[in-house]
Amino acid sequence: QLIGGKAIGLLAATITQLAAHILILAAGLLIATPYIPTLQQLIIPWDYVGVMALFFFPAYALIAAIMIAVGGIIPNLEQSQQIVGILNLLFILPLFSVVLIFENSGSPLVVFLSLFPTTAFLTISLRWGVGTVPLWQIATSWLILVTTTGVMLWTPVKLFRAGMLRYGQKLSLKEMRRSILQN
Repeated sequence: QLIGGKAIGLLAATITQLAAHILILAAGLLIATPYIPTLQQLIIPWDYVGVMALFFFPAYALIAAIMIAVGGIIPNLEQSQQIVGILNLLFILPLFSVVLIFENSGSPLVVFLSLFPTTAFLTISLRWGVGTVPLWQIATSWLILVTTTGVMLWTPVKLFRAGMLRYGQKLSLKEMRRSILQN
């Protein structure tokens, strides 16, 4: 319950902050549009916004679950920060491939990045910005992301429980595997 509450709290705080930004932006647009002619021609791509919202929440929950899992199994703050820093690279990897995404958004590497859970959100958003993404790739990517997120939200609970029993000590890979597979 502690781990689940932490994940839900993080997600709720993010949604609150995101909603506040959206409301301020919408109010600003409503007030400024009559006075600024350029804003009158503004067209919001709602399909893009919808797809990004569809991918954002599971991607954010996946990041939170991974961070919670690392915090649950590594007792030392400095070590966990280093590991989290390395794991964050998995989420921003598409930014290193942005030229490839813009030049050939249908290449096998870009399709792989679209389907890989940690890179799906950024890759799909970058690909959508330069062209169309096949519907099957969006659906498959989203299903893989949601499934991975579900597994990763369940895993920290098991790891945290095993880590609490070994206060101050690291869990070995064998112990982590056993605690995850245990009923």
